[in-house]
Parts: sequence; structure tokens; C-alpha cells
Amino acid sequence: MEKVRIDVTARNWHPSPLAGPIALVTTVDAAGHVNVAPKSLLNFITVRPLRIILGCSRSHHTAQNLLAQGECVLNFPGDDLIDKVWAAAVFREPADGEVAARGFTELAAERVAPPRILECRYHVECRFEMVHWFGDECVFYLGVAAASVNADAATAEDPYTLLRPVFFLEPAVYGTINASTHLD
Repeated sequence: MEKVRIDVTARNWHPSPLAGPIALVTTVDAAGHVNVAPKSLLNFITVRPLRIILGCSRSHHTAQNLLAQGECVLNFPGDDLIDKVWAAAVFREPADGEVAARGFTELAAERVAPPRILECRYHVECRFEMVHWFGDECVFYLGVAAASVNADAATAEDPYTLLRPVFFLEPAVYGTINASTHLD
């Protein structure tokens, strides 16, 4: 089979070999304003204890709030919310009511100050542990403090048919998991 070279200097590969789970990250600034931002550069890095890495730009409110306040919630939407998720990428100055302005509902978190987003189906509450800088970009190492999921998914034989998580593939392109296959 013939192979074609992919430009690895490009910002976004096409087609991308890596799918990034999309989360709406909620953080709180020093004035108490909640910020909501979609992020897709994240993944588990350790299991005991659970740690997640989150890639971000130094200029984003997410990075600034994590450095200042040390907490966030990763809210994982289903594919039914994708239009709102994409719209949440539009910059907004910090202000009260950002979650509602983005079309979502705040739900108090269990262990951290930033709220969960009610419409999302899965939530991971995190605390900042360390950051590694790459120029204007960084990778946050986050310890998992708590997690919650919609009750119906927790007991479903195939929870992915209910969760329908979304993954960033490249600009304006996303994918979903509609079902899972169990290896016996």
C-alpha cells in the first residue's frame, strides 16, 4: 500500500491520527467569575493516583485561572451539545453568568470550586499539581479529586450509547463513540 507524507510542522494534521476527547473546562477567576472553554488536548497519564494532562495556551483564561486558583472541572458533553461546544470557543471577557450565556446550567461540584455543567454527561473534578511550559503553550498535570456520570450511563450495559462522547479530529471536524465492543 502506498504511503503519503504528512506535514508534521502544520498546526493541524489532516487526516489526524489522534482524536482528542472534548471537554468543556470550567475554572473560576479571583473575582469569582466562572469561565467555560472547550479543550481537546487532554488524556490520562497515571492510574494510581488518577492524573490527567491538559494542554492549553498561556493566554487562555483556563490557564490563568488554573495557575491562580488551582482547580477545574472537565465536563464531557455528548454529541447533542456539539453546536454549543463549538460556540463556547468564542472569546468572552470574564463576567458573571458565562455558563448561562453559553446555554448551559451550573451544577455545584463535589470537591472543587468551579461548577460542573448539568447538560454534560460526565464530569471530572481536578486540582492543579504542576505545569510544564513550551513557549506560549503548556501542559497542566491535574490530580483527579472526584468524578460523576449520569446515573443511566453508570448502570447501562453499553454506557457509550448513552454518553456519546465527542472527539476533536481537526478544525471543524469531530467524531463520536456510538457503541463499544467488549473483547472476551
